[in-house]
Amino acid sequence: VCHTAGTTASGTWTNVVGGPVHSFTGCSVYVAMYNITRNLNWTNADNTCKSLGTGCRLPTVAEALACLIPNRDALGLRPTASQLFLEYWLEDTVIPTDGYAPCIGKLSHRYVHMCNAPGCHPDWGDSDFSIDEKWGICDDYTAATRCVKNK
Repeated sequence: VCHTAGTTASGTWTNVVGGPVHSFTGCSVYVAMYNITRNLNWTNADNTCKSLGTGCRLPTVAEALACLIPNRDALGLRPTASQLFLEYWLEDTVIPTDGYAPCIGKLSHRYVHMCNAPGCHPDWGDSDFSIDEKWGICDDYTAATRCVKNK
């Protein structure tokens, strides 16, 4: 199990992503029970997951599609009523050829973007999620982090 212990500004935490973990049929990974306690930029999210134990890491796009998104209610991955969107980092990277000008041709990071209900975003049709690119290397954007570990 990916876990650690330490102290945050809000107090002491232990087993921040520790057991029990979620294990879903058809998933090649265990999904951490909890998010990392604060939003991180991609580099810090990647390093934090890897520091939690052997095999702990950010999920891939394929793992998000197979494990996280179909089980988003059981995992508590939806935004709260007061949040419009919630974003989670993914392990995958891309090099964009268009989009945000300062980042064209530079390493960019993929993320899952979720909202509260189908049709909540005009570009998503009837879906309540999207897998997108984030220009994290350019603007130090922060997002939520949920680690996984290979079974």
